[in-house]
Amino acid sequence: MLKSHLNRYWLNANPKNPETFKQESNQICQLYQQAQELNSQDINIISTDEMTGIQALERAYPTDTMKPGKIELQEFEYIRHGTLSQEHHGM
Repeated sequence: MLKSHLNRYWLNANPKNPETFKQESNQICQLYQQAQELNSQDINIISTDEMTGIQALERAYPTDTMKPGKIELQEFEYIRHGTLSQEHHGM
Protein backbone atom coordinates (compact mmCIF):
# COMPACT_ATOMS: atom_id res chain seq x y z
CA MET A 1 0.00 0.00 0.00
CA LEU A 2 1.31 3.45 -0.92
CA LYS A 3 1.40 6.02 1.89
CA SER A 4 1.25 9.33 0.04
CA HIS A 5 1.66 11.34 3.27
CA LEU A 6 5.16 9.90 3.83
CA ASN A 7 8.09 11.55 2.07
CA ARG A 8 11.57 12.63 3.05
CA TYR A 9 13.91 15.33 1.73
CA TRP A 10 17.46 14.42 0.84
CA LEU A 11 20.39 16.56 -0.21
CA ASN A 12 22.75 15.64 -2.98
CA ALA A 13 25.57 17.81 -1.58
CA ASN A 14 28.14 18.76 -4.17
CA PRO A 15 30.31 21.45 -2.54
CA LYS A 16 33.15 23.03 -4.51
CA ASN A 17 35.54 22.35 -1.63
CA PRO A 18 34.33 19.43 0.51
CA GLU A 19 36.81 20.08 3.34
CA THR A 20 35.83 23.75 3.67
CA PHE A 21 32.16 22.77 3.52
CA LYS A 22 32.68 20.22 6.30
CA GLN A 23 34.47 22.75 8.53
CA GLU A 24 31.80 25.43 7.99
CA SER A 25 28.98 22.93 8.56
CA ASN A 26 30.62 21.75 11.79
CA GLN A 27 30.86 25.35 13.03
CA ILE A 28 27.14 25.89 12.45
CA CYS A 29 26.21 22.58 14.10
CA GLN A 30 28.37 23.42 17.14
CA LEU A 31 26.61 26.78 17.51
CA TYR A 32 23.22 25.07 17.43
CA GLN A 33 24.39 22.58 20.06
CA GLN A 34 25.59 25.45 22.28
CA ALA A 35 22.52 27.64 21.77
CA GLN A 36 20.87 26.95 25.16
CA GLU A 37 24.12 27.42 27.05
CA LEU A 38 24.87 30.64 25.19
CA ASN A 39 21.32 31.88 25.81
CA SER A 40 21.84 31.41 29.56
CA GLN A 41 24.79 33.82 29.16
CA ASP A 42 22.50 36.33 27.36
CA ILE A 43 24.04 35.45 23.99
CA ASN A 44 21.46 34.85 21.26
CA ILE A 45 21.96 32.83 18.10
CA ILE A 46 19.96 34.09 15.13
CA SER A 47 19.58 32.14 11.92
CA THR A 48 18.32 33.90 8.82
CA ASP A 49 17.18 32.54 5.52
CA GLU A 50 15.64 33.84 2.38
CA MET A 51 12.65 36.16 2.47
CA THR A 52 9.28 34.51 2.86
CA GLY A 53 7.04 34.54 -0.16
CA ILE A 54 5.91 32.46 -3.04
CA GLN A 55 8.93 30.98 -4.76
CA ALA A 56 9.32 29.66 -8.26
CA LEU A 57 11.39 26.55 -7.55
CA GLU A 58 12.75 23.77 -9.65
CA ARG A 59 14.20 20.68 -7.99
CA ALA A 60 17.88 20.17 -8.81
CA TYR A 61 17.31 16.42 -9.10
CA PRO A 62 14.18 14.40 -9.84
CA THR A 63 12.03 13.09 -7.01
CA ASP A 64 12.41 9.39 -6.32
CA THR A 65 8.75 8.43 -6.36
CA MET A 66 7.01 6.30 -3.80
CA LYS A 67 6.82 2.56 -4.32
CA PRO A 68 5.26 -0.16 -2.18
CA GLY A 69 7.35 -0.37 0.99
CA LYS A 70 9.39 2.72 0.09
CA ILE A 71 8.67 6.38 0.91
CA GLU A 72 9.04 9.18 -1.60
CA LEU A 73 12.44 10.92 -1.56
CA GLN A 74 12.41 14.56 -2.59
CA GLU A 75 15.74 16.29 -3.20
CA PHE A 76 16.36 19.15 -0.78
CA GLU A 77 18.40 21.24 -3.20
CA TYR A 78 16.53 23.42 -5.65
CA ILE A 79 17.09 26.02 -8.34
CA ARG A 80 15.45 29.32 -7.51
CA HIS A 81 13.75 31.23 -10.31
CA GLY A 82 12.65 34.24 -8.27
CA THR A 83 10.24 35.20 -5.52
CA LEU A 84 6.87 36.86 -5.40
CA SER A 85 6.22 38.41 -1.99
CA GLN A 86 2.66 38.75 -0.87
CA GLU A 87 1.65 42.22 0.25
CA HIS A 88 0.02 42.45 3.70
CA HIS A 89 -2.46 45.19 4.50
CA GLY A 90 -3.28 46.45 7.99
CA MET A 91 -6.83 46.17 9.32
